[in-house]
Amino acid sequence: GLSLAASFFLGPDRGWVVHTFRRGAYASSARQVVTVLGTSDGGTRWRTSAPLPGTGAGCCSSFSYQVGFTDASHGWLYGMQWGVQGEEVWQAT
Repeated sequence: GLSLAASFFLGPDRGWVVHTFRRGAYASSARQVVTVLGTSDGGTRWRTSAPLPGTGAGCCSSFSYQVGFTDASHGWLYGMQWGVQGEEVWQAT
């Protein structure tokens, strides 16, 4: 399915969203892919990045994303995977 995992807007016109989706028809071959979409006209048109490096290797992990920008050309994207095994909570960065 389609998921918007994080978003950041510098103002009413310029913003970015982290988009995750599953590629593959069967659970055994499905891969989770992450891209970033950006707009400079308030969301009328969106540009899509190529799939981010390191995505597409496995399916449907529980990742938490944060995205931010200091200006229209400089930003960051942070992703962290969380999981629960028994009663223990763990994280991998």
